[in-house]
Amino acid sequence: MVSKCIFTTLLLFATTGFAAIGDGDKFDFMPIPGEFCNSLSDQKQRDLFKQYPKDEGIINLYAQYLGLCQLVHDGSITEQTASVLCTEQRNSLIKNRK
Repeated sequence: MVSKCIFTTLLLFATTGFAAIGDGDKFDFMPIPGEFCNSLSDQKQRDLFKQYPKDEGIINLYAQYLGLCQLVHDGSITEQTASVLCTEQRNSLIKNRK
């Protein structure tokens, strides 16, 4: 259990670093731990989608975000799992665009 907590903490710090350098974008995709699917996070995702409505990468991120939040609300996955999956997708998009 302790090793899982340490791993999760290290993963969070690593992904937070990626979110902070986010290739100059104006949006912070990495939510505060425990607050992945909340109104502030929802608004950030909607704003990004509205700003780039024809960008396939952003459309995919937004769709994934909506789907993951639905799974969280249904109790199918944890908020932490959803946050990690969304962050991995975002980091992949950034890496592919560099």
